[in-house]
Amino acid sequence: MLSQIRTGKSALLKHGSGLARPGFTLMELMIVITIILILIGMAAGRYDRSVQKANEAVLKNNLQTIRTSIDNYTLDKQSAPQSIEDLVQSGYLRSVPTDPMTRAKDWVPQFDSVVFSPDQSSTGMVDASDLQWFDGSAHVRYNRCAGWSSLVARRAHNPKVVSSNLTPATMGA
Repeated sequence: MLSQIRTGKSALLKHGSGLARPGFTLMELMIVITIILILIGMAAGRYDRSVQKANEAVLKNNLQTIRTSIDNYTLDKQSAPQSIEDLVQSGYLRSVPTDPMTRAKDWVPQFDSVVFSPDQSSTGMVDASDLQWFDGSAHVRYNRCAGWSSLVARRAHNPKVVSSNLTPATMGA
């Protein structure tokens, strides 16, 4: 044993065939690296999905804020806003929200002739959506469901809505 310490040679090399050496084989290293790459790929996929879900949640919140501001502006001023900037100038929004999908303030206003109360003097913007339309994601649901079915549902709970204005012709049917 003392001679092994002095020379630094292992007992396997001294007594065996000389093939066994300390360390890992190339095959072992390749297997470990493959497993690590698979785990990184799985983590990256989950991260992308979590970022997408977070962006959709922000989008949903922004759209709800804009729609609530449109409703409040219309009911308070008895006139619908003509743009999202009208909501900012009147103090119903602090600033135009940034679309989390496009990273821009590129909301598309939707106009119609729906009135919320008999005292309303003019019509204008009734909804807003964003420019992105991705098939198969919740992103589309927020835009398409935000149309007339959502508008009618919001107006149905509002006692100031004139029900005669919610006809199939005004709902786009």
